[in-house]
Amino acid sequence: MRVEWCIRSRKIRLALPETRHALGDFGVALRCGLHGPTVFSPEMRVPKQLFMAIMPVSVWFSSRPWLNFATRPLMRGLAAATMRVRKARPQTTVEEIGEEWQRMFPSRKGVPITGVENDTVYAEIHITCPHRGTGNVEGCYRMMEYDRKMLEDIGGQFVVLRSQAEPGVEVCQVAMRKADVPVDDLVPAHVRARRGDSEPSAMD
Repeated sequence: MRVEWCIRSRKIRLALPETRHALGDFGVALRCGLHGPTVFSPEMRVPKQLFMAIMPVSVWFSSRPWLNFATRPLMRGLAAATMRVRKARPQTTVEEIGEEWQRMFPSRKGVPITGVENDTVYAEIHITCPHRGTGNVEGCYRMMEYDRKMLEDIGGQFVVLRSQAEPGVEVCQVAMRKADVPVDDLVPAHVRARRGDSEPSAMD
């Protein structure tokens, strides 16, 4: 990895040679402030192959706490790119917020909404996470800045209640609420892991 200065955008860019082939033109756009006139055409859709190509980059950064200064802007940049491609729009109700988040993924089946209760949308993430079973719940939290950024722009808040990074967990459980609704009662998985609690609150 090398750190470079992008003259056009006046931003620091992080070049990962080992991921350039996988990301192609999308990776080139990311390295220079997410400005890609052809990549973000209105007709483009996020293919599953591209989404899965992003995963190794995400986990590479999020697994390294010392790279947190770069992980957050990277994940937020990826989220912004996805929302632009998918033409994300702010939503009004919590149900609409959940459905709009779900629409940002290549397949809704991979991120099913499991219920709506007390101004909260509950959903699961069935897509296999590279952090699965590693115990690196903090790394999961850093990587999920991607979803928090999307919810922020859609009009909501995003909390991971159970992470695939936890031992024996194969499906992430997440909760979403409107931006103006408190989430103090929702304990994030990484906070719960620090406490040594095994069960998430506000679920079941």
